Amino acid sequence: YYTSDNEKSLGYFEKSYEIIKIIYAHNKNHSNIAKNLINIGLVYSDKCDYKKSLICFNKSIDLFSIIFSK
Repeated sequence: YYTSDNEKSLGYFEKSYEIIKIIYAHNKNHSNIAKNLINIGLVYSDKCDYKKSLICFNKSIDLFSIIFSK
């Protein structure tokens, strides 16, 4: 999220998230999905929307927990 325009960054990351979910539809617990959620969470944090940020971070933690427990 290296642009100063949070709305633009959020749009790109959300679009990326939808594409990544399609690409990894056979593996819903892929690290790229979790990484993308972190990026979305960072943008929400920059926007001071901490509730949405925490939701994204917690989803990412859940995915990483599943991935690394294998």
